[in-house]
Amino acid sequence: MKYPKVLLAVLFVLLIISVSVQYEITQNQIYTSYQGFAVNSHGNLYLGVNSKIIAVDPNGLERYSFSTITNRGYSFTINEEDQILLRSSGCLYTMDLNGNVLKEDDNETADLILPLNKSTRSFRDSEGRIYQMSNRFFRKEIYKYDRGEASLFYQMPLLNYVAKLVSEGLSLCFVILIPTTVWKTWKLNSKEL
Repeated sequence: MKYPKVLLAVLFVLLIISVSVQYEITQNQIYTSYQGFAVNSHGNLYLGVNSKIIAVDPNGLERYSFSTITNRGYSFTINEEDQILLRSSGCLYTMDLNGNVLKEDDNETADLILPLNKSTRSFRDSEGRIYQMSNRFFRKEIYKYDRGEASLFYQMPLLNYVAKLVSEGLSLCFVILIPTTVWKTWKLNSKEL
C-alpha cells in the first residue's frame, strides 16, 4: 500500500510546481509561446506573446511591451512605414511601434491578409532579409538570412525555455502518472478484497 501513497505525494508536489509555473506564465512574467514576430527598419524584434507585443533590441534585451488591444488570437506584421498591422476578429488595426492605434478597418483586403498569415513563422523586412522562426528542442529561435548567409538573430531566454520544459514535462507526467496511479491503486485494492 506504500506505492500509491508515495506516488500521490509526488503527484501533489508536481501539481504545486505546475501551478507555480503556470501562474508565472499567466502573469506575463514568463513567455513560453509566441504568436508571431516582425522586425522594424532599425532591426528591433517585435514578438507577440499572450495578449501583448514585446519589443526586443538587436542585443536581445526587452525594451518595452504594450497591449494588443485584444485578448483573442491575433496575427501581426510590420509594414514598410514601420507601422504594426494587427489582425484580430475580423478587424485590421494599424498601430505605431508603441502600440497606439492609428486606424481601425473592418474590411481586410487580400493584400494584407497574405503577409499577416505568414508572419507567425517567417518575415521579410524592407531590405529583403528573411527571418525564420524554428524550434530547437522546444526552444524558439529566429534566424536571419541575409545574402544567403544564416545567423542566429534571437533565442528564447533561458528562464522562459526552462519554464516551457517544466510546463511541458509536467503535463506529460500528469498524462502518464494519474492513469498509472489510478490503475495501480485499483489493482492493489482488488487484491486485498
